Amino acid sequence: MAGTSVSSPEKVGAAYACDQCGADLSRFIRTRSSHAGPAIGQEKRVCRCGHEYSTGRVEWDNLSTEQRHSILKRTLFGCLFFFGILAFAGALGRGVQGYGISIDKAAGGCIEGLLGGWAFSVVLWFLLYLNVRSSLRRTRRPGGN
Repeated sequence: MAGTSVSSPEKVGAAYACDQCGADLSRFIRTRSSHAGPAIGQEKRVCRCGHEYSTGRVEWDNLSTEQRHSILKRTLFGCLFFFGILAFAGALGRGVQGYGISIDKAAGGCIEGLLGGWAFSVVLWFLLYLNVRSSLRRTRRPGGN
């Protein structure tokens, strides 16, 4: 909308409402945490009455190189963290027998944990890919939104 300013909606209790028509905008608005990085997504939404609101998200093309690297590093760290946790839990869960540890069963449990961590990592990277891809489609095609 040319000529209209983008504003933040009014917060009513736990919901966000349009200043002009009172429509519920809660599903489109994301409040930002102080230590969370920027969320990737559509930056502006238009209410049914035509008023534009900022969603609190940022499109991938509008992120700085440092912010992009930060998102990729956090995703990689999350994958490595779950690899380690699931491998340790698998080894501990399968290897402990009574008061001793069976090394061969612990190794098998560790491998199962690594496979679980790998599956989780694939899902995490795929979700990031889908999010970035949809953001790029919104910003790089004529007409945007």
